[in-house]
Amino acid sequence: MEHPDVLYLKEQVGPYLAEGLASVCISQPEDPVDFLGKWLLNFVSTKELELQLEKDKLQREKDHKTQFEATAGARLEEEKAAASKRALEADDSRLSEELASCEEPDALLPGILNQLKNATGATGVYVGDYKEAGAGAEGEEIEAGIRYIAATEDHQWLLDEILPEEVGVTYDVFKADEQEDEEEAAETDEQEGEQPKKKSKIVHVPNVLRDERMHFHNIPLLGAYVAVPLTYNSCLFEEAFDAGVTDTIHYGEELAQYEADRKEKEASKAAAAASEEAGGEDEEEEEEEPLTVSPPVYQTRTRRLVLCLDTLGQNRDFSSENIEYIQQWVDKMVARYEAAERESLAKSIEEYIKSQQANKGLAEKHTAEAEAEEEKISAEVAAALPEDASEEVKKFTEDKLRFDRAKMEVLKFKTQILELRTYKVIKHPRVFQVAFYLLGFEKNSIVQKESSNLDWNKARMLLNEKFFTTLQEYTPLGPKKGIKPYAKIDKLVNHLKDISQEEVDQYSIALGSLYRWLSLSLNVRQQDVHLRKQQAEEARERAQEEGAEAPEATEEDEDMAEDS
Repeated sequence: MEHPDVLYLKEQVGPYLAEGLASVCISQPEDPVDFLGKWLLNFVSTKELELQLEKDKLQREKDHKTQFEATAGARLEEEKAAASKRALEADDSRLSEELASCEEPDALLPGILNQLKNATGATGVYVGDYKEAGAGAEGEEIEAGIRYIAATEDHQWLLDEILPEEVGVTYDVFKADEQEDEEEAAETDEQEGEQPKKKSKIVHVPNVLRDERMHFHNIPLLGAYVAVPLTYNSCLFEEAFDAGVTDTIHYGEELAQYEADRKEKEASKAAAAASEEAGGEDEEEEEEEPLTVSPPVYQTRTRRLVLCLDTLGQNRDFSSENIEYIQQWVDKMVARYEAAERESLAKSIEEYIKSQQANKGLAEKHTAEAEAEEEKISAEVAAALPEDASEEVKKFTEDKLRFDRAKMEVLKFKTQILELRTYKVIKHPRVFQVAFYLLGFEKNSIVQKESSNLDWNKARMLLNEKFFTTLQEYTPLGPKKGIKPYAKIDKLVNHLKDISQEEVDQYSIALGSLYRWLSLSLNVRQQDVHLRKQQAEEARERAQEEGAEAPEATEEDEDMAEDS
């Protein structure tokens, strides 16, 4: 076995030394040792150059590969960004088309908010609805504030949260609107012609942690905040409906008169032309009068919504392009909200006017039937009760029979009552509110969150088969357990005190049947409670006269106290 040193020399030096000796033999220099030394030095330099060239080649290949990969990566990122942009633009176009034709803009809010989040990179997007201070349907005091009504999925916890008035910076958008309204009103006094459309004032906070007025609903984080007023002219309220009905009828009459006059003039012209052909004298042609009556313009109230976006947790601001994009969507939403409400109100008015002829016929028929029913009720009570029955008992018996007839009448008008669901504005909403309360529906399922006023959009969804089944099964007689404070008889009676049977019938005989049933339900319930209390008191008095202990209070006694 060879020594390691020998092996080392053979492997690392031998091949190159042999090559150098071979060169000495070939060249046969005068000083072979000097030649060999120089050859070895040259060999080393050559090898170093070859190694460097190889190294440079490998580096160039590596650099080329890196550059290629970087270019390909950048191209891929560009393609991804372009694809993402195309997808956003497609979603934007689709949502814009849906918004332009939808009847319920609120239904599209989730999709629009998600689109805004994707397009701007916001952490959260949400919409608040500002309500002024006032009194609710049950006399409660409503505090002014912004209630959040829509939010992206990761901000659902904000829904129904209230931002108190003057807290934070968000209210500045409305102050700006008020100031601009005053300035525009002053300018309008001095200028004539159509005024340019006012642009919304945007609240923009680039760094929320540097603004002391910022209000945080959750943990404060670095980021930016933008609030844009989504303020529009709303016409879906009762006064606008009433005025709209009057104006629409007037417009129809004026239009019909204009058409009649036009046709009369055309007939007169035709007769004059015939007379002229027959040799009569030429008549001077009259100019056609232009149509002067205009379609009705509905009353409006300002509805103040606010669109909010933030980048909390991202430590970045919104770009000017982001804010411009947000404003574009706000403009589209404002335009659609106003147009959709006008269309909905016009449809409700048209349906109401069409229904009035049928309603008049139903009212006349109902009056005749009611008179006949009263005669039957009187006869039935006279036959059922002894002659010495008290007037109180007679009235109670009569009202129970009237209640049964009223229930049948409501069920007869079931189809017409269900048709009221198509109305976006309903008159006498408290009739429905009291009906829902009396039948045990939860208050929160039918009223506005910030007050006790009926939310018709929610309530009309519950006006269904279950409602009529519950109504059919309801009886005002006997003990009732678990009566909620808002459903006590005195409160329900108070709700209806300013509404008359005549005005409800005039609006809708079908809704009038429900009002009549409610009135009788409450009336019979009050009499039932009164009679049961009276009977309980008489039982206690008899027990005292006989020297027995007075009967203990029962669940029925507690119920009578609770319901009265």
